[in-house]
Amino acid sequence: NVRSGHFLSTQAALTPLVPRGCAIGSSPSAKYVISLSCEPADCGAVLTGAGKYGVNTQVTISQSAPEDYKFTHWSLGGVQYSAEESFNYQVSSQNVSFVAHYEKTGSVFDPTVPSEPLAKVQIVAEPPEGKYFVSWNDGITDNPRWVLMSEKDNYTAIYADIECQITYGSVEATAEGGYA
Repeated sequence: NVRSGHFLSTQAALTPLVPRGCAIGSSPSAKYVISLSCEPADCGAVLTGAGKYGVNTQVTISQSAPEDYKFTHWSLGGVQYSAEESFNYQVSSQNVSFVAHYEKTGSVFDPTVPSEPLAKVQIVAEPPEGKYFVSWNDGITDNPRWVLMSEKDNYTAIYADIECQITYGSVEATAEGGYA
């Protein structure tokens, strides 16, 4: 309608009808991908929860750490997401990729260890390149270390990544804050 040179609208505002659980531009059957991987990539972890899911679906994401590895956290987009080994995720309208992160712990095995009960042996942890010795699985930090060992005992060396190493002349600062 036009009156006195002005246009007046007689049409009502249109509200789109969107099925429950859908966003505008999506369909009720839209599926989004959850992908899972681990770091280091060759650690052999068992990861569950990957797949295609509808929006608002609750998915349990979980992992099982392989032997000689310790789970540290899950990340999403390079940012820590959860320190829990298992967590629930509500699917949104986008694909996501979670990464399970692990630290190599390593084990110490010496085939020369006698199998008789309470044999006194020396164990030595030799960190792989790029790692330093943190402690044994029982919290003791001595390395090398003498232990009374029976066939039921198990000692695991725990290592961490060397963050940086700076050398000044003949003095070397290490990631542990000490000097060599």
